[in-house]
Amino acid sequence: MRIISQSGTDYPYEQICIQIQNNQIKCKTCNSERVDLLANYSSNEKAQKAMEMLHKEYIGIMPSLIISDCGFSQEELDDLMQSTVGGQIMPASQGQGSVEYHMLPRIFRFPADEEIEVGE
Repeated sequence: MRIISQSGTDYPYEQICIQIQNNQIKCKTCNSERVDLLANYSSNEKAQKAMEMLHKEYIGIMPSLIISDCGFSQEELDDLMQSTVGGQIMPASQGQGSVEYHMLPRIFRFPADEEIEVGE
């Protein structure tokens, strides 16, 4: 998954540590001591909400998988392909009746302060 800061900088989610600090969301890459600003909010509640949005986006990721020769009919394969969101299904090279399912890359961009609503 890719994380885009409010300023447009792109980070690999799996290689950074993210934390909230004083209404700001910051990250540190695993191989560096440098801390970068991902997002700046007017309240801690908005920063928390942005982190919740990030977590919900990340939860939607699943690893690629191959569904082996399960005797799918063409109609069943078509239904399976239509039922997945954020993924790509294609015939597998392993044999007839098999399909490969791959998650498409996900990108999360931290929203601007005014784009986040929190309950009063």
